[in-house]
Order: sequence, then C-alpha cells, then structure tokens
Amino acid sequence: MATESNKSIALKFLDCMVRGDIDQLVGMISNDCRLWVSGDLANSGAFEGEAVARQFRRTSGSHDRLFKGVLRLDIGMVTAEEDRVCVEAASDAELVEGGTYQNAFHFIFVIRDDKVIEFKEYMDTKHVFDRIASTRSIAGMRAPNLTSVSSSLVSQ
Repeated sequence: MATESNKSIALKFLDCMVRGDIDQLVGMISNDCRLWVSGDLANSGAFEGEAVARQFRRTSGSHDRLFKGVLRLDIGMVTAEEDRVCVEAASDAELVEGGTYQNAFHFIFVIRDDKVIEFKEYMDTKHVFDRIASTRSIAGMRAPNLTSVSSSLVSQ
C-alpha cells in the first residue's frame, strides 16, 4: 500500500534530520524538491531544487552547535492520504546556550516515486526565537505556505 510506504519514508526522513544524517536525507529528496519553513526567522522561507539541499546542510548539520547531547523528536499522529503524509511531533533537547528546546511541529510531506518532492515544516517560531539566538536575524518577508488554493472560507 503506497500510503504505508509513504509514512515509512516520511518517518525515515525525520529520523535522518534528527540524527544529522544529511547525506542520506538529501538522497531522499527529488532534484526539484520544494521546502517551506514557517515564520520569518533566519532559517525560514521557501526553497526549491538545489537550494533545498543547501538549506538542509546549513540547518540540520548544526545540531552539535545548538544542542547538548541528544535531540529527541517524539512522533504523535501520522496520517497519509494519496501522496501526502502529515506528522505531528514535539522536540526535546538541552541547548548549548542554556535552557531547553521543546517545540511543537507539524510536518507535511508530498512523496512521489519514493522521493520527497515537497516538505513543509510548521513550528512555534516564537519558541525558536526565544530559545535559539542564531535564528534571531529576521529573514524578511514570509514566504507563502500554499502552493495552490483549493477553496477559501470567508467570514461574514
């Protein structure tokens, strides 16, 4: 069943990200992959193609500079439909600069032919800003999170 395979790929991707196995993680993305990270922090924005691999190498490869010991990512609900996988997660780690990093995440994957073609990372950006000083250089304009709009709901 494709949805179970896609769930497995998404969880393996997150495992590589947490362990800092960037070579394997980059090997799991398509050449035209799209990445979107919430907020307007230094690590936020929209990236495509080769810029995705560069962004993962820049951010996921810095765990030893950010965290003392291990970074744990607890996985909550995992839901898959067609080529999409959604993962609810929470992190827990001690920070090198002091304090703890306990963030909430929602990841959305689009997977085709066993490759991640789109990855979106929603998180509590205020927690990141408050806890990790290196993210405080504001990147500027927020990148739109929707690649297409299927419908709109409007207040009365």
